[in-house]
Amino acid sequence: MCDLLSRAPSLVTNKELVRKSSEAMISLSFDDQLDFLLNLLEISKEQKEKLINTLQFVEFPIIEEIYTNKKGVEAASFTQLILFLTQPNLSNLEFQNQFLMVFSAFSNAKEILASLLIRYYTNPNNPKTNIKNRHDLANVRCRIGSIIGTWLKIDVYYFTPELLNIIDIFVSYIRTDLSCSTIYTSISQGLDQYRCIQKSLRLYSNKPRPKPITPNGDENSWTLISVPAIELARQMTIYHSTLFNDVRAKELFNIAEEKKVKDSNMEQLTDHFNNFADYVTLSLLTQPNLQLRLKVLGFWIEVASELLKINNYHGVFTVVMGISHPAITRLKKSLSKVFKKKEYKELVEFCDTSDNYGKYRHVVSKTLLPCVPFIGCFKKDLIYIHERNENKHRNLIHFNLYVECINTINQIEKFQTDTYSFYKIPKIQSLLMNVPEAKPLKVLMLISQEIDS
Repeated sequence: MCDLLSRAPSLVTNKELVRKSSEAMISLSFDDQLDFLLNLLEISKEQKEKLINTLQFVEFPIIEEIYTNKKGVEAASFTQLILFLTQPNLSNLEFQNQFLMVFSAFSNAKEILASLLIRYYTNPNNPKTNIKNRHDLANVRCRIGSIIGTWLKIDVYYFTPELLNIIDIFVSYIRTDLSCSTIYTSISQGLDQYRCIQKSLRLYSNKPRPKPITPNGDENSWTLISVPAIELARQMTIYHSTLFNDVRAKELFNIAEEKKVKDSNMEQLTDHFNNFADYVTLSLLTQPNLQLRLKVLGFWIEVASELLKINNYHGVFTVVMGISHPAITRLKKSLSKVFKKKEYKELVEFCDTSDNYGKYRHVVSKTLLPCVPFIGCFKKDLIYIHERNENKHRNLIHFNLYVECINTINQIEKFQTDTYSFYKIPKIQSLLMNVPEAKPLKVLMLISQEIDS
């Protein structure tokens, strides 16, 4: 759990700040309370005016800004999504949960919290606002309490300590108002459950860590193929699982929209996959004779087998991609004499992409944690979702596309709930992070052709 510890937000809120701020709110007017909270959120004057003018004064629904189908909301503007989420006369729990799962595709936690507070502080005495009476306002406020409470229960990573402080200030203030008891209960229960989840993430794993097995000699002389296969598999798994466990829903939505974001965790995993597979191929092609080539091929088969044992399927695909590269498969003499033919064949079959990764999908569906799944399979699923969901409303948020991604996101988040108990060896991690960039296919084929196969 050590990696999760470093990534999860701090549980510590500034209790003195919360106490003084909530006490200060008691003496403020209705509008000044909202200004106070938005200033704590560091919402700019321009953004605040825009959000207030739309969320408190625009009517719902506006036909040109929200489109629905049998499945729910197909596309909508940000304003109409928030108004639908917080409408006074209808509670749609399915849409609420969908929204909380997908909002990072088009917004951020600070903007969502600001929007909910703006709706909460709509003044029904102003005849121009879209909440016409105190009964409707009470319903909207109950919705908002439920939304924030649910959000805290299902979202582990988006709440920064600053956001938690603001929610604490808000809930501490409404605690003094008996008319807000239901709202207070919804949010405070959410906060309690959120903190319980966070504390569980901070518990160190009790699983025993196996003793590292390092190469002989000075570490400056180490290469990846000099590291024992079992230890290289462990170190690859540490590297892959760290990147994989940091993948957030926003990155997945970018893939579904076919947006490439430089330096995202998914892109780093993809780039390292290509570079490392290329390194594996080159490590075979650059051996001076057949005997050494067979020895290195046997080493990589052993590494892939060890990766398979510890459920690092991303690593398995990486190595197999390298040893089954066309520049290698054309070397018939090398492959005919490989001394682990059965293992080689089984690994290649496991990574077969035909039948939509059928064999891999069957195995991973039954795998116990911890596990690093193959991200290429997820990326293919997300791209397919994009292809079958044409956005007919270009100027609106393609909400239905993001909802279609929820199942894939849930699968990924399931694999992010556990970590590996291996010792990190800095030198080997450095070697892994600094493999050369992949070479073009033509270059590798030319090298292969020079070898007497």
